[in-house]
Amino acid sequence: MGGDHDSNNDGNGNAGQRAKILQLIPHSMRFFTLVALILEAGFLGIAVTQDDPVVKRQLIDHAFTLFIVLIGVAGALELLRLVFGRPTKTGEAATAPAPRYEVFLSAPMADITDEATYKLQRDEILRVKDALRKFCRFETTFYAGTDIEAPDGFNTEHIALRGNFRRIQESRRLMLIYPKRSGSSILFEAGLAIAFGKPSVWFIKAGEKLPYLMRGAAGASESEGLPRMRVYTYDSVADIVKRMENDGAGIFT
Repeated sequence: MGGDHDSNNDGNGNAGQRAKILQLIPHSMRFFTLVALILEAGFLGIAVTQDDPVVKRQLIDHAFTLFIVLIGVAGALELLRLVFGRPTKTGEAATAPAPRYEVFLSAPMADITDEATYKLQRDEILRVKDALRKFCRFETTFYAGTDIEAPDGFNTEHIALRGNFRRIQESRRLMLIYPKRSGSSILFEAGLAIAFGKPSVWFIKAGEKLPYLMRGAAGASESEGLPRMRVYTYDSVADIVKRMENDGAGIFT
């Protein structure tokens, strides 16, 4: 009786430990983890009843393989949840957020420290934003500078990163304004748009050069798995506005 009592205590202790482990696991992974543990216990329970060592070894191997596969699926779902920023239901893969903006307008901001220069450029980019509405019929354009009137109004880097990551996902397309070579985050934003498969238009100031790989954007082919990308040069913001006045939303096609 004493042995049975100890065995029951061990069983209850193991069950308690597993319950605590499940509580620590993200919700989207718990179902698969629980199934993995049940199947593992089932195979191991059958294995201990087998006299044939080969069969016993195979059952143990199957238990281990199933456990790894199910945990791998659970981990993939959790990764998707973290990337796309929303919880996933059990057995449901995460999807990209629905578009909120027609255009993500990307232009240098944080690397401009002089207030007068910042305000001048902000006014010019707001003209581009207005032209997107007026000539391209895009009513929802995200431009971070809309609400940032001075160069001291930026979020800290990690908050800005998460915000822009999400807003590029939520945009149908990206427009890049590249007035000069700099360490601006606009190149990072353009790369995110390519990774997310967003059609893009890049306006490059005449005489300026893009980084090496980006110079091939004009020849990007959708058949190669790349999104549509168009590259134009300009001398002044008036040239950008004029092109939109002439071509409308066709600048993206």
